[in-house]
Amino acid sequence: MYIFLQLFLRIFNRPNDDGRECRCAFVLHRTMTGLLLKTRLKKFYDGRIVQKAAKDLRLRRTLKNISIA
Repeated sequence: MYIFLQLFLRIFNRPNDDGRECRCAFVLHRTMTGLLLKTRLKKFYDGRIVQKAAKDLRLRRTLKNISIA
């Protein structure tokens, strides 16, 4: 998916007369990278939530053991 994006940008991302990037390529680039980032972040946050839950559980067990002792 990302390789396709790079290819598209190489073909269509020609500077306009005033030297700015082609608008459609820029918007597409933002959308595609946004989607990639969103999926990466979602995976990251899902992982973090699982880790946090495990940590909370360990902490609770530890506190429980301390309160028993």
